[in-house]
Amino acid sequence: MSAKHSPLDTLIDLAQKRTESAVRSLGELQTQRNQAGHQLEALYDYKQDYRQRLQNAMRNGVPAAHYQNYEQFLTVLDNVIDQQHKVVLTADQQLEQGREQWRQAKRKLDSFDTLVQRQQKTLALQQQRREQRQTDEQSIRAYLRAGAGTF
Repeated sequence: MSAKHSPLDTLIDLAQKRTESAVRSLGELQTQRNQAGHQLEALYDYKQDYRQRLQNAMRNGVPAAHYQNYEQFLTVLDNVIDQQHKVVLTADQQLEQGREQWRQAKRKLDSFDTLVQRQQKTLALQQQRREQRQTDEQSIRAYLRAGAGTF
């Protein structure tokens, strides 16, 4: 049975695929988190601009109905900001879960790599012992052949 088709190699291939999948997923989650964060920042900026417009309008004298519209819109904007803040928090949680999934997949892959290294060391040691045994046997045969003629 060749080492290329061993069960351990199959497990390593699967672990490698899971790790790669976790990395891709983590990248997607990071992108989603960044987008949600940028959107939240844009909403904060828009609210600040809108408040500035309200202040300018109040300096120039704004009718009560317009003022109420400004205030209602700011209330709606605050609700949207709260919702987006929740989206960011959810994205943060999902990102952390993605990181943990990647860490677990990486640990599993690393443990398989460690097993392969141990297996290779064991095989190398066995090969070294076999070669030493063959060398010893050849030396003994050569010694016996040389000694057989002297009796």
